[in-house]
Amino acid sequence: MSEHEPDLRGYVATLPQRPGVYRMYAADGELLYVGKAARLRDRVGSYFGNQGQAPKVAAMVRRITRIEVTVVNSEQDALLLECNLIKAHRPRYNIMLRDDKSFPYILCQAGHEFPRLVFYRGPQPRNARLFGPFASAHAVKEVLLHLQKVFKIRNCRDSFFANRSRPCLQYQIGRCSAPCVALIGRADYARDLAGAIGVLEGRNAEVIGELQARMESAAAELKFEDAARLRDQLRELQEIRSQQLANAQREADTDVIAIAGEPGQYAICVLPVREGQNLGTASHFPASALSEPAATLADFLLLYYSREPAPPEILINIELPDHEPLAQALESAAGRALQLRVPQRGLKRQWLELALENARNAHAVARART
Repeated sequence: MSEHEPDLRGYVATLPQRPGVYRMYAADGELLYVGKAARLRDRVGSYFGNQGQAPKVAAMVRRITRIEVTVVNSEQDALLLECNLIKAHRPRYNIMLRDDKSFPYILCQAGHEFPRLVFYRGPQPRNARLFGPFASAHAVKEVLLHLQKVFKIRNCRDSFFANRSRPCLQYQIGRCSAPCVALIGRADYARDLAGAIGVLEGRNAEVIGELQARMESAAAELKFEDAARLRDQLRELQEIRSQQLANAQREADTDVIAIAGEPGQYAICVLPVREGQNLGTASHFPASALSEPAATLADFLLLYYSREPAPPEILINIELPDHEPLAQALESAAGRALQLRVPQRGLKRQWLELALENARNAHAVARART
């Protein structure tokens, strides 16, 4: 048993029974493991006092000295955040224990004249590109379906492709350009594949611009069938992009900051949102913060953004009496315009409520330790 286990058990007892992500650290600050949970208290507590653990798990538990959690709204949000943190930090025991096998990807296999895009799980293959991870197998299949509608990239096995003498059903329903029977040339197929990869890499605007230019060129050359086909591709791709922007708010970079507690013992939660994705939370405990919450938060913002780059938007949970001078000071430090505000409704209000819940949780844990 680790010498830190009694303290960690006490910490676990303070955790909420909510979906979230937990991060386990060693004494030297190394991030050992990132995991998701439908019920944080139960999941994190399962690591302690379990005599039937696998040797690698037991070895990891002996090294844990600190645990941090981020509460989220759903199990799917927990999975997405877990994916982001694992990709960003590559914790030692995630690689040893999981090897990313639970995360679905889209794979583009090299080495074929007409490469395909397919669903994939497993370790990094050789001579291939992976796009992802995605939140679920369903999400991968939805993306592949849209890409096949727009770019008509094949999805059949190589053995099936090599033995075709006429187009298959995928061609008949408009989801493949039938390279197997030479209804499209290598150069044109490569151009379509590049467009699909551009979408997977988030370069939607660039791909839409290229399709627009090709459509206008085809119309000018009186190639009306080609222009109509490109128009349909463009319409489908623009619809996909509009849905992405409406659902995920991917263009907004925001820091969401909430303070909780009382004079002498505040907790401040910073929740960065980049391209619509929650990147996790960090808890801060201002030393000797004996002033009111607004003054404490204002001092924190000035100190925090003297060390960290400020995004275009900062959301906070309380009104500040010196709001305008503070916003101007942050703009001056950032070297550009930014918004500092308290959102009242919509998705940004939901982000703020999530940050506040995490701040309250961090405050409760800190108070239980004193």
